[in-house]
Amino acid sequence: MHQIWLIFPPRLTLFGLSGFLLALALIIHIMLLSSPQLTWLS
Repeated sequence: MHQIWLIFPPRLTLFGLSGFLLALALIIHIMLLSSPQLTWLS
């Protein structure tokens, strides 16, 4: 299992994972705010 870090650099993997999770969270929040029955700002 430790040999996967020889293929993917750890810094690139962490940046990619955090960027993906941030984009996923933003997409989910925008989808929830755009639907009228699931918004929490009203």
